[in-house]
Amino acid sequence: MSKYLFPALVLAAAGLSACCLTSVADEPSKPQENHAAIQESAEKFTKAFNAGDAATIAAQFTENAEYLSEDGSVIAGREAILEDFTETFKQSPGLKIETTIESIRFLGKGVAIEKGTTWVTRKEGDEPIQGGYAVLHVNTGEGWQIAHVREIAVPQTSNYHRLKELEWMVGDWVDEGNDSLVVTSCRWSKNKNFLLRSFKVRIAGRDALEGTTRIGWDAEAKKIRSWTFDDAGGFAQGFWTNDGDRWIVKMNGIVNDGQIASATNVFTYIDSNTCTWQSMDRVRGDEVMPNIDEITIVRQPPPPQIDK
Repeated sequence: MSKYLFPALVLAAAGLSACCLTSVADEPSKPQENHAAIQESAEKFTKAFNAGDAATIAAQFTENAEYLSEDGSVIAGREAILEDFTETFKQSPGLKIETTIESIRFLGKGVAIEKGTTWVTRKEGDEPIQGGYAVLHVNTGEGWQIAHVREIAVPQTSNYHRLKELEWMVGDWVDEGNDSLVVTSCRWSKNKNFLLRSFKVRIAGRDALEGTTRIGWDAEAKKIRSWTFDDAGGFAQGFWTNDGDRWIVKMNGIVNDGQIASATNVFTYIDSNTCTWQSMDRVRGDEVMPNIDEITIVRQPPPPQIDK
């Protein structure tokens, strides 16, 4: 596989979420426009790579661009980059990429460093190959181009690309009824291998139940799987299946009195600040339990800033 396949994919931003993009210091002139321009180039690069279009990819580089691979070898010049991508697509047709931009830092007017992670899949069904990258962007006056690329070794494999469709869950959420309150918080674990959720239920002003859920990738079953534990002593596991904007979770577990319980829970994404949840097919021991109708859950706004 071409040495370009990891860091040279820096402009690929398919599925890029706003919460994955950070900036330490914006370029003094028009920072938002510069961010947008780099991301626009990213979308163009992604389409070209997935279409096997080496010419469009090469055009993203400056004439004298350099690429530094992890082993220290250097490929210099746009023409050499074009030749390399052309040969790569010839040898491995159907390559697909996914990229997460982790940071964009402006060093001054017309110069920016981008870092991130990429996943390259040779063909459908293969395990993606993960890599890290750093790229130097320059604004030539005719747009942003790549001047230098460097591979960065990835010390630990992350399953982020398996879970990123659930990234909208990250944050604090609340469902408030007439006499009940459910507060949920979700965050990433280190290396983004798990989503960590905590929940607390209050009824009539009193704490009723709280617990935690860990959502991750089951490499053996090749499915998203979750493990839930509550402070009453119950625990459960679930397998997650995507159906458009819905996530269907088949749950089974043990409640604190030793009875086996099962249910089908459904999370539905509405927008970035709203989702719904419902539970059906609920069984506890030998008893069929009533379904829980769809509940609307909203994102909690950040606390107000107090001026000092």
